[in-house]
Amino acid sequence: MTGLQGSSVKRLNKTWELVDPALVESFRLLCAEMAFEKNFKAYRELLKTAGTPCLPYLGVYLTDLTFIEARLSSSFSSSSPSSPCCVA
Repeated sequence: MTGLQGSSVKRLNKTWELVDPALVESFRLLCAEMAFEKNFKAYRELLKTAGTPCLPYLGVYLTDLTFIEARLSSSFSSSSPSSPCCVA
């Protein structure tokens, strides 16, 4: 989806006119569900109501882990780099 939302693809107006309107509408709805606004709020709400089996989008979780790691490292910035941030 990200590749189709790029500016170079969006400028292909004549090509987009050839795509079935039902497919364009489906694509628009998928983009709305996967919008990154408010930390993927729409996607997270949809995922809560999804039945099983469900394969979640890994990118959201990787982003969460990146921000958690950054937050933890800034919280423990006074400790030495070789010491673990969590003590068992």
